[in-house]
Amino acid sequence: MGEGDVDYALVVSSLANEATATNSAPRVTFDLPAQDSAITPGMLTLTANAEDTDGNVAKVTFNLNGLMVEDYFDAPFSVLWDTTSLPAGSYSLTAIAFDNPGATSAPATRTFVLKDVPASCERTALAATGLPLPITDFKSSTSILSIDTVGTIESLSVSAAATHGYRGDLRVTLISPTGKHTTIFATPGPGANLALEKATPRFDGDAMKGTWKLEVFDAGDEGTLDPWALSIKPRCF
Repeated sequence: MGEGDVDYALVVSSLANEATATNSAPRVTFDLPAQDSAITPGMLTLTANAEDTDGNVAKVTFNLNGLMVEDYFDAPFSVLWDTTSLPAGSYSLTAIAFDNPGATSAPATRTFVLKDVPASCERTALAATGLPLPITDFKSSTSILSIDTVGTIESLSVSAAATHGYRGDLRVTLISPTGKHTTIFATPGPGANLALEKATPRFDGDAMKGTWKLEVFDAGDEGTLDPWALSIKPRCF
């Protein structure tokens, strides 16, 4: 190449590099869902607003707890997302915009809570198995009831029966999956056997799911813990 000749390839490369160097990153903000919203499982609308001052927004990527949910390539950047397979709890969403040269925005973030909603709002009776259970002098005997149903307790009652020569020796305690407990029977006095049904507000607002325990302490004689059950009405949203 002679003196004074123009190296057009070099010029084009230089201009491309200059354009890349001065490219401004796009910006993105969340529209939906609202920050810290409580969401009922179902179809959730994700909507982001994205702009690029010196080019075009190529796509917006939505991520949930760091995992990609959806790429969306056209404005408005909105997608319907099925949340029914997710467990209840807190989640973090991010949206990231990409422009046509490939620059990325700072992530926009939103957090939301997915509600713990039962399949049914009807009161349900749930009975323990493995009974009768021996009750031993001066010891605690524990029966377990496992509940797989998700939901929040609106109201709860417990029913229990025991065969025993002197029911005044018994103390009966209901224990939730979190370890919260309440005494449902501890009444001194004569009489054989035990049959009770008692409503308690102690667990209102707690989760249904998990391992519940009925603990019977015997201060004398021996006997058996016979059928016991929980009757739970879930809270509906």
